[in-house]
Amino acid sequence: MPASEPAIEITSLTMRYGRTGSVEQLDLTVAAGEVLGSLGPNGAGETTTLRCLIGLLGPTEGQV
Repeated sequence: MPASEPAIEITSLTMRYGRTGSVEQLDLTVAAGEVLGSLGPNGAGETTTLRCLIGLLGPTEGQV
């Protein structure tokens, strides 16, 4: 069976707000049918990553 396209693919995602970095060099691939949970302490970049995924924010560097 051939491999299908990933449902989510993030390559070197970096988000900065001025001098403050929210996400640094995130690489993530989620295959179709997989379940992903995003956990971390406040300010770790979970919400920023999701906002990039749905197109509300454009990354400072990298691709979503």
